[in-house]
Amino acid sequence: MKPEGSSCILILGHRASGKSQAIRELEELGYRGMDNLPTLLLSSFARWLRQSPHPINYAIALEPSLPEDVQEIESFIATLRSVQISCKLILLNCTESVALERIRKRGEELPKEPNSFSRILLNQKQLLNRFKEKSLGIVDTSYLHPSDLGERLVSLLNGGDIERLLQVELFSFGFKYGIPPGVDMLFDVRFIPNPYYIPELRDTTGLDPACASFVLNHPSTSFFVDTLRNLLYKLIPSYLSAGKAKLSIGIGCTGGQHRSVAIVEALSKALQELGISNRTYHRELNHNN
Repeated sequence: MKPEGSSCILILGHRASGKSQAIRELEELGYRGMDNLPTLLLSSFARWLRQSPHPINYAIALEPSLPEDVQEIESFIATLRSVQISCKLILLNCTESVALERIRKRGEELPKEPNSFSRILLNQKQLLNRFKEKSLGIVDTSYLHPSDLGERLVSLLNGGDIERLLQVELFSFGFKYGIPPGVDMLFDVRFIPNPYYIPELRDTTGLDPACASFVLNHPSTSFFVDTLRNLLYKLIPSYLSAGKAKLSIGIGCTGGQHRSVAIVEALSKALQELGISNRTYHRELNHNN
């Protein structure tokens, strides 16, 4: 007989995808964590869990690297479910550049052959894709704070929809101060007339009604905002299906005071009207231009 209430959460991810942090977050919720358990031990663990006289909730991090690993994991899931032990899967993912940075920070060795890490990572991601349909969802950990990762795990385990968790961020900035790091999309709005050269608007920002009206009433601005709104509305489902957790959009003008600020505010409102929640950041508003 299985212990009543026992459960198992499998955290599947490639190297440096954030598995250890996910296990720590789940341990905070009362799960017993096992990080990077060799898949060859899964069958023995399944037998032990079936025979345990007490209910236990486990969170196990696994890193499938071979087809045999996939088979072991699938067999483990089937064994638990055959005796009504709950077994849920969550997949973790991150970009190659972030994975490399994490590995270097930990002082771990990387393969010396050129492009070998890229091939290893691609192979692991392909193996993980075999669990996509069976999982609760995919969490992109590339730029997640640990607390945000915990929130996403809790939401998925409670039946939340990962699609509601895509964080859309809109950044205004000035090219004279450099491009914001980590943006997924970058747009240059310097084609719009600059309020800086209008004496009564020079000392305003895109948050001021007079400046915003000047920027937004230009025909090019209306076309730009409408086009970008429609583009994002069509693209966001694709980002969601890929498990992306955050979409950062940078909109830049010369100094980041007028045009980019007004357009970010207008785009934010347009997306909200489509049901797409978002956050706005105006990086340069504390700069003196």
